[in-house]
Amino acid sequence: MFSSEVAPSNGYIVLPTISDDRLWILFVPKGGKSINKIEGSAPLMNRSILLPATVAVAAVFSLAAVFQAVIADEHDTALLLNDNATTTTSTTQLIMENGTLDCQAIATELGGIGVPSGDVCDVVVVRQTPQITGDSGLNLNQFTLMNSVIEFLVMPANDTSTSDGNSTNHVYVMGDFALLETEMNDVLGVVTGNNWTVTGIHNHMINEEPKTSFMHWEAMGDINEIVDQANDAFAETSIKG
Repeated sequence: MFSSEVAPSNGYIVLPTISDDRLWILFVPKGGKSINKIEGSAPLMNRSILLPATVAVAAVFSLAAVFQAVIADEHDTALLLNDNATTTTSTTQLIMENGTLDCQAIATELGGIGVPSGDVCDVVVVRQTPQITGDSGLNLNQFTLMNSVIEFLVMPANDTSTSDGNSTNHVYVMGDFALLETEMNDVLGVVTGNNWTVTGIHNHMINEEPKTSFMHWEAMGDINEIVDQANDAFAETSIKG
């Protein structure tokens, strides 16, 4: 048997071993546990270890170079993915040049139905699945009060509540998410993570199946950011199917 240790590579010790006329290449972390083993043939000639040793060392350095290249490639790829993983905010114009809300554009962004009401834009997002059935057998999904509603109002031009002083796209928003009980915690995580204020959690019906709860909230900020955050909340549910 022939065994020789080669210089560490990326925290691993490359250990060529010849045993029973075969070449074994071990990549061993400094902790000592083998993580990889590559087998190859290396016939011994006249019981001399010179040729096998030469073959082993040459093979080890070649394999070590490949091993290093794979690790480097994975590392560079991870860095590239991390660099490209940036959060983007929708740039759709949701407030028209005259300062009024484009209610239909907002509804389109949210996947809902726009209902303008004076300066306020109501958007109803109808649950697609599952069907909520009342104790009378009615499909409750068709009723507005059993669905999610979000209301938008443009803040006045002199509003000073924004941190950067720019109130161009600044809105006040009230919302009511209609949620299955199994969706409540995940949506609550999105809402609180965006620093919205939860103003109430209650029921609208009794004896419906499956059971639903309603989360009321309010928020102020850039309209595009809030629309994107609301869609993040919807993504935690089956509301849109």
